[in-house]
Amino acid sequence: MAGRPKTDINIDEYIFLTQQLNDNNNYLSNIEIADRLGVSTKVLRRFRKENADNISGILGLRPIDKDNNQIAIDIIRPILEENDNWGHQMLMARVNVSGYSIGRDRLKRIVESIDPNGAIKRRTKNIKRREYYSKGYGAMLHIDTNHKLGNKMFGFIVAIAVDGATRFCPYINVEVNNSASTSLKAFKEGVRLHGLSSRVRADRGGEGIKIARYMLRRRGLNSM
Repeated sequence: MAGRPKTDINIDEYIFLTQQLNDNNNYLSNIEIADRLGVSTKVLRRFRKENADNISGILGLRPIDKDNNQIAIDIIRPILEENDNWGHQMLMARVNVSGYSIGRDRLKRIVESIDPNGAIKRRTKNIKRREYYSKGYGAMLHIDTNHKLGNKMFGFIVAIAVDGATRFCPYINVEVNNSASTSLKAFKEGVRLHGLSSRVRADRGGEGIKIARYMLRRRGLNSM
């Protein structure tokens, strides 16, 4: 049966990413790794399952005996005692540092047996949202680009702008590249149709450089 060609993931690139830290000084999560590889988390899980032995071999890891949970408990318990707020991804990375490999589902079961109350607490821990305030429409515009359909998949980039007060979107454009010129073109069209905001907020990606220059010329300092 014909279908979409299988997405290839470079095993060396994957292993490199598993050893990198994010901005919070934690190992990259599966979602972050998949995003950097330009694939979905489902594709990443399939890749890990199909290449489990190769990945362990390259890292020099020894699988923990499936019939002896006590060995796994003896390895995982000291890690939990070191920091009981670590998630499964961080725990798996620490187990790997110890020279062993363990499956995620088995790790979850063992963690729940060692620290059932802690497992419940980590699952139910809510992220406290920051209080956000915008004076009204046009006071603050948030812009960004989304790459979920880009990179190695379809080659599409979604450029979007959201008003901070009303959540109205002056533009949502599908582009074929993420250049600064393309972003500025979409931004100017949104401005033409819905007006120019007092301030614009964006990340530090290169696609926003020309928009920043445009805002500094039109609205002055502190507008970007």
